[in-house]
Amino acid sequence: MRGSDIPPPPGYRPTPLATLGQQLVRLGQAMQNPNTKLGELTELVQACGVDLRICDTDKGRQP
Repeated sequence: MRGSDIPPPPGYRPTPLATLGQQLVRLGQAMQNPNTKLGELTELVQACGVDLRICDTDKGRQP
């Protein structure tokens, strides 16, 4: 069982840092999933307050 699978105790209110940590974990998981849409990543990035810039690196590559 992972720590994230353990339910919080009754009345638990996460701190802002704990909430940010959870959001960053979700963002990291989404970034590793090849099926994640760019719009989904954008929402997760905004929830974390992160400035993420994405560029097409294949454009500059020559075969």
